[in-house]
Amino acid sequence: MIRENLQLGCKEKKGFAGVAAELPRSSGNGNEDMMAARHQIALPVCHEQGKHLADVLNARVSVRKYAEVDVGLGDLGTILRAAKKGDLNDWSKENELGVELNFYVIARNVESLSRGQICRYDSAAHNLELIGCSDPQEEIYTLQEEFSCAPAIIAVCGSMARSVAEYGAHGYRQILTRGGAAVQRAATVAISLGYVGCIFAGLYQRPLREVVGIDGYHETQLLAYSFGRP
Repeated sequence: MIRENLQLGCKEKKGFAGVAAELPRSSGNGNEDMMAARHQIALPVCHEQGKHLADVLNARVSVRKYAEVDVGLGDLGTILRAAKKGDLNDWSKENELGVELNFYVIARNVESLSRGQICRYDSAAHNLELIGCSDPQEEIYTLQEEFSCAPAIIAVCGSMARSVAEYGAHGYRQILTRGGAAVQRAATVAISLGYVGCIFAGLYQRPLREVVGIDGYHETQLLAYSFGRP
């Protein structure tokens, strides 16, 4: 059921000082070899009402050019939590079976993050784990330059291997559907917070594999959302 008002979170803004700009890159063995190097960034947890859903839908457009203004850390946490919580509610059985969605943030202009840092959202702790760093001088992550220049990108990933193992060929379609729903939910909440953006196919696979350890099968990028201030 669609609620009349979007339930958002995070009125309080808490920064994180002293995060290193450079983090170890993956050796190609997946995410496990970077566990020890991760830094934690706590996200705000308080709640706030968003705009009326009708106003959000009327304002919904795809935008690919953004102002050089930081995405607020509290706003980012709100968007991530809404997207993850929606998937947990709508696909509770699949999550219980371990077929979960993961959310990654590629930062360009994000409060308290250095340009090029890559974070994984930990929904249980409501924090960001810094797990990698791209070269901020090389906009190589997306096919189109305007997406690479976005203040923030959220990439939604899931395990194609686990989904197919549980549901066969239907698991492929199901995980893609879930990824699309999660990105759409993120975009709706972002618009409610005054951001604009564009849903797109996602990032190049090679840098995701080399920097973060996403191999495309055991963890698969499903869709992405670039956003910022107009």
